Amino acid sequence: MFVGLDCSKRLNMEGRRNYCMASTYDENCCLHYTETCQIASTNININSGPVCKMMRKSLDIFLKKRGFLPEYIFLYRSCVSDSEKLDILVQEALKLKVFLSGNGQDAYKIDYKAKLCYMIVNKQTDMKFFEVRSEKHYENPAPGMVIDNNVVNTNIYEFYIQPQFVNAGSDSPTNYHVIFDEINVPPEILEEVTYKLSYYYFNWDGAIRIPS
Repeated sequence: MFVGLDCSKRLNMEGRRNYCMASTYDENCCLHYTETCQIASTNININSGPVCKMMRKSLDIFLKKRGFLPEYIFLYRSCVSDSEKLDILVQEALKLKVFLSGNGQDAYKIDYKAKLCYMIVNKQTDMKFFEVRSEKHYENPAPGMVIDNNVVNTNIYEFYIQPQFVNAGSDSPTNYHVIFDEINVPPEILEEVTYKLSYYYFNWDGAIRIPS
């Protein structure tokens, strides 16, 4: 199952922030269930309660539609700054791990265990990549370009993907930081799947900058 998770930075009229989750429940990743909830403005961007609550409903829908529960869950988390990553790991990823562990009162179901891959998505990056056509001629890279060595932080699991073709100005790639991974999919497979998910945005036949 593929899951997208986001949290608004701005407050609504009631002074609260919105959490939004979308999860797939068909084998082709074309059908999805969406859920939203609100959190107090004091819990800025980090609150495991709503995440586990929305994940429970997503799993209920998956079970209802498919007749079984997913063995693997890939979660893409947006709107996270570098300073919040550690808190996100502790307050969301690790608590989701407990929720999906099949043990204890905080688990979704006793004896049901799913493996989790939790990724942070950041499209606001300063990186720029170009293809060298000649000594003085540089172009934006072709769609699907992946950078996972040399310029990435070797102390963490991260990579860049350039999903779109841009013919005006220079484009910025999207950064993916895997902060928790129990699935251990080979990097080239995870990168390919992530790139293909950028083509799933409705009413648009091209790629967008993030998985959709």
